[in-house]
Amino acid sequence: MVDYKYNAENGVIIKYIGENNYSKVTTNEISDKINQYLINIESSDQDINTQLLEDLILEDKYIKKAEVYLDLEGVVNIHIFLSEPYVRLLRRNNIYYIDSDWVILPINSSVERNLLVLSGDLNKKNVNNLIDKIYSDKFLNNLIGGIHYEKETGYILSTKLCDLGIQVGKESNLDFDKINMIKKFYRFFINELDCLSCKEINIQYDNQIICIK
Repeated sequence: MVDYKYNAENGVIIKYIGENNYSKVTTNEISDKINQYLINIESSDQDINTQLLEDLILEDKYIKKAEVYLDLEGVVNIHIFLSEPYVRLLRRNNIYYIDSDWVILPINSSVERNLLVLSGDLNKKNVNNLIDKIYSDKFLNNLIGGIHYEKETGYILSTKLCDLGIQVGKESNLDFDKINMIKKFYRFFINELDCLSCKEINIQYDNQIICIK
């Protein structure tokens, strides 16, 4: 609770924090919702309950966090921290959007980012390193479409090149040497092979690329 009053003439300032806004609630709708609340409490001479305001904003799942405070001029300041789809998760033939904190988000048709698809018995703490490595490398980000984990074989990357699989082992660390092996095989594949030549490659051993038909 705050102990000074909202100045209706000064209004509301809303600031979004995040790269993309996938929230279906517009700035005007948030302003209208906040203003309606403020009008109600102003008429009843109550103090502003900032926690209640934050809860009203957080009804949209694409809003991760909201901070509301009233400045000394009586302006309501709202900082909205946005959630963004990080990967798509395949579970029991259903696709879920997941943010970087592994919170499930509603499916949103406006998401244009090319997201990795995760499947299998994944450990989110371990796989995050692999996801970040793929997203941060332009070549890998363009090539890799998904990550699957099996207890027997470990991590398998699915590619957009003839649906070729890449076995990287049980460790989620995709180091410099393994990335170089993928790049070398990619160049060899597009120049010398076709989609029927190889179903998977195994790069979990040092300086070896094993082709599996």
